[in-house]
Amino acid sequence: MHDDVGDSDEALVARISRGDREAFAAFFGRYAARVKAYLIRLGARGALAEDLAQDAMVAVWRRAASFD
Repeated sequence: MHDDVGDSDEALVARISRGDREAFAAFFGRYAARVKAYLIRLGARGALAEDLAQDAMVAVWRRAASFD
Protein backbone atom coordinates (compact mmCIF):
# COMPACT_ATOMS: atom_id res chain seq x y z
CA MET A 1 0.00 0.00 0.00
CA HIS A 2 1.19 3.50 -0.83
CA ASP A 3 0.85 6.82 0.96
CA ASP A 4 -0.99 8.50 -1.92
CA VAL A 5 -1.27 11.82 -0.08
CA GLY A 6 2.51 12.23 -0.02
CA ASP A 7 3.12 10.97 -3.55
CA SER A 8 4.29 13.54 -6.07
CA ASP A 9 2.27 14.03 -9.22
CA GLU A 10 5.04 12.31 -11.16
CA ALA A 11 4.91 9.27 -8.88
CA LEU A 12 1.14 9.08 -9.18
CA VAL A 13 1.25 9.29 -12.99
CA ALA A 14 3.94 6.59 -13.08
CA ARG A 15 1.76 4.35 -10.94
CA ILE A 16 -1.32 5.17 -13.04
CA SER A 17 0.60 4.15 -16.17
CA ARG A 18 0.98 0.71 -14.58
CA GLY A 19 -2.77 0.47 -13.99
CA ASP A 20 -2.75 1.41 -10.28
CA ARG A 21 -6.35 2.33 -9.45
CA GLU A 22 -5.44 3.67 -5.99
CA ALA A 23 -3.01 6.12 -7.58
CA PHE A 24 -5.68 7.19 -10.05
CA ALA A 25 -8.15 7.74 -7.22
CA ALA A 26 -5.59 9.92 -5.44
CA PHE A 27 -4.85 11.86 -8.64
CA PHE A 28 -8.57 12.26 -9.33
CA GLY A 29 -9.16 13.51 -5.81
CA ARG A 30 -6.32 15.97 -6.16
CA TYR A 31 -7.26 17.44 -9.56
CA ALA A 32 -10.83 16.73 -10.75
CA ALA A 33 -12.43 19.59 -8.82
CA ARG A 34 -9.66 21.98 -9.88
CA VAL A 35 -10.14 21.07 -13.54
CA LYS A 36 -13.91 21.55 -13.22
CA ALA A 37 -13.44 24.93 -11.52
CA TYR A 38 -11.05 26.03 -14.28
CA LEU A 39 -13.54 25.01 -16.96
CA ILE A 40 -16.29 26.96 -15.20
CA ARG A 41 -14.03 30.03 -15.11
CA LEU A 42 -13.60 29.58 -18.87
CA GLY A 43 -17.38 29.71 -19.26
CA ALA A 44 -18.54 26.09 -19.24
CA ARG A 45 -21.79 25.53 -17.36
CA GLY A 46 -21.86 23.11 -14.41
CA ALA A 47 -22.90 19.88 -16.15
CA LEU A 48 -20.69 20.52 -19.17
CA ALA A 49 -17.74 21.39 -16.94
CA GLU A 50 -18.31 18.14 -15.01
CA ASP A 51 -18.40 16.10 -18.23
CA LEU A 52 -15.25 17.75 -19.59
CA ALA A 53 -13.41 17.26 -16.30
CA GLN A 54 -14.38 13.59 -16.33
CA ASP A 55 -13.13 13.30 -19.91
CA ALA A 56 -9.82 14.87 -18.90
CA MET A 57 -9.43 12.41 -16.02
CA VAL A 58 -10.23 9.46 -18.31
CA ALA A 59 -7.55 10.74 -20.70
CA VAL A 60 -5.04 10.69 -17.84
CA TRP A 61 -5.99 7.09 -17.05
CA ARG A 62 -5.72 5.97 -20.67
CA ARG A 63 -2.61 7.92 -21.67
CA ALA A 64 -0.55 8.09 -18.47
CA ALA A 65 2.18 5.94 -20.00
CA SER A 66 2.74 8.53 -22.75
CA PHE A 67 3.28 11.45 -20.35
CA ASP A 68 6.82 12.69 -19.93
